[in-house]
Amino acid sequence: MIDIEKAQPVIDKRIPEAGIDLKRISERLFSNSPTFFIRAKPALEHIFSELYHVNEEIRKPYMVLKTLELLCFINASGYECQERLPSFSHAVAEAVKEVHAYINHHFIDEITVGELASKFCISETNLSSCFKRLYGQPAGAYIRAKKLRYAAELLSGRTEMSVGDVAHLVGYGNQSKFASAFRAVYGYSPLEYRRRMKNNASEQKKRFSE
Repeated sequence: MIDIEKAQPVIDKRIPEAGIDLKRISERLFSNSPTFFIRAKPALEHIFSELYHVNEEIRKPYMVLKTLELLCFINASGYECQERLPSFSHAVAEAVKEVHAYINHHFIDEITVGELASKFCISETNLSSCFKRLYGQPAGAYIRAKKLRYAAELLSGRTEMSVGDVAHLVGYGNQSKFASAFRAVYGYSPLEYRRRMKNNASEQKKRFSE
């Protein structure tokens, strides 16, 4: 929740060149609904992924910085009021929500979309189309993204596991395929990403301790 009257003067003072107008953003996104959904995109993944592995002692000021980054992104994105999504039956929607929750808890397991459809008594076609509408990407792609996001968390300092062990943990038997998939999402090889995140953490700690 953002108090526009209190937040706007602070934003104008800290980053006036960004031209962020909270009232205009609110009118643009929430004129028809109290909620607004933005489907997952690499740029948004980048903004949020770094929140999972920031040092605890700088978490609060870092959250402020990431909030400003998100507002800059939304302000420049040109998003408008959300489109109306096609309707699915209540049973299908509930089944897909259950699939989504199951994936979030079991994404490390080896399971196919067909097996998920069978497990939750829904056709694979309905699962695929409804899941994409609700969560912005097909279930299979969502699972892969979860695996790679978890790998990124592990590589960013949560563990000293080798890249090969991380790859195996998230379901990649071939380390080169893991490196290729990881680079496609994060722009760096797993080793480069680990090195950059460690350097970023050191710089952040130094900057906020000054």
